[in-house]
Amino acid sequence: MSVNDSIESTLAWSPEKVAEADAKLLNAGALSLSEVRRRYSKKLVQVLNRGKIRSETEYYLVRGIIDAQGVALNSKEVTMALQMLDEFEKNVAATRR
Repeated sequence: MSVNDSIESTLAWSPEKVAEADAKLLNAGALSLSEVRRRYSKKLVQVLNRGKIRSETEYYLVRGIIDAQGVALNSKEVTMALQMLDEFEKNVAATRR
């Protein structure tokens, strides 16, 4: 399971469940779920602001968010994300010919 998949699977968790996971992760010397989510969201904002997906990692980040619908995006952001996904997929297809 990728980090993107892991984050997506927690998007519907209650604040109490997130706090419990944070405590367990911090106790184990790992980053908290809240911190990983913050970094995940920050990366999404960077991609949206840039208006272009530059790597497979970014592609799967955006694809996962669109497919899971767990991160609140406004209609403009959804449209932009879908356009970026389409453009990236076309570019990948063109390079494989």
